[in-house]
Amino acid sequence: MILSDMQIEQFREQGHFIAEGVLPHDVLNAAADDFERLRSKQDAEIRSTGERRGISHEGRNFIAHLHLQSEASSKICFDSKLIQIAAALMGENVRLYWNQAVTKAAHSGGAFSWHQDTGYHKMDPLEYLTLWIPLEDATVENGTIWVLSGSHKWGLQEHVVDDDLGDKVGYQGEEPGIPVEVKKGSVAVFSSLCFHRSGPNNSDKPRRAYVVQFCPSHAVDDTGLKWGDNIEVVRDGQLVDLPSGDWAERIVDSRENWDSSIIENWRI
Repeated sequence: MILSDMQIEQFREQGHFIAEGVLPHDVLNAAADDFERLRSKQDAEIRSTGERRGISHEGRNFIAHLHLQSEASSKICFDSKLIQIAAALMGENVRLYWNQAVTKAAHSGGAFSWHQDTGYHKMDPLEYLTLWIPLEDATVENGTIWVLSGSHKWGLQEHVVDDDLGDKVGYQGEEPGIPVEVKKGSVAVFSSLCFHRSGPNNSDKPRRAYVVQFCPSHAVDDTGLKWGDNIEVVRDGQLVDLPSGDWAERIVDSRENWDSSIIENWRI
């Protein structure tokens, strides 16, 4: 998938853009079923303890490493079109950094505070790529994301933990941001340094999004660790063959659509 000059310029100047019509609805529907299964399990654990799990609350859930828990999610996570977007913006050596489900229950899924993704775990280099993939149309009503355009140019800001919610909060100013409404099948693409938040779900249905993040292959945290999922997906501009075994059988093989010319358009 070749990004347009306009999309690359928008990423450079504003820190975000929408890639439209990237993923088929059938795999998103299958992932949604898996999200509900995993959300129900996590909510039951939260109810049994009476305490939140990290930043997860009943009705506002974060579930990591979906590529190992959901066949449909692994197909999305390693889809060649997503990896081509990552390579076009992150360079010719890229690894999967992190992937997680983010779900908000109907009428009860709470808001999420202003933050930079890098504010949750600092990496060197600081910037990586977040692909925010709604499993249904994401709207203001059901709690889509809001962004502060251009905030990726501020550098990493200090984040303070909200003791009640567990959220890390990096911006407490008065700027409301702009809503990013995303159609099912499309992807919100933004820098890990771009401030964003999300509103509550006031709709009658759940709002589910799949967050897939990629970083330069050499990126490490303060301890020198290649923290995160750490699965190499692009090496020297070419899609990397994935590991063999049962795990790999759950990953879609879309490599015939790989277009190495994307590296020629790498400008970030």
